[in-house]
Amino acid sequence: MAKKNRPIEVNIEEREDGDITVTDVLIGESKIGEVRPADDRFDASLEGESPMRYKTLDEAVESLLKEYHLHHG
Repeated sequence: MAKKNRPIEVNIEEREDGDITVTDVLIGESKIGEVRPADDRFDASLEGESPMRYKTLDEAVESLLKEYHLHHG
């Protein structure tokens, strides 16, 4: 029997860290990772993991959500 899909609340919040804008990715109230601009790309990292580099902010956020779902789904 297939599992029912249940809605998951995903929030994107921006904050200032010095002179850069950091994007926090949250599921519900729990922060799962962050995206930081790096030169002309974006570094995305799950909490406690090494950063991965992406071309766009959207790709970085999508990757964080996929990695989180893969390991915590």
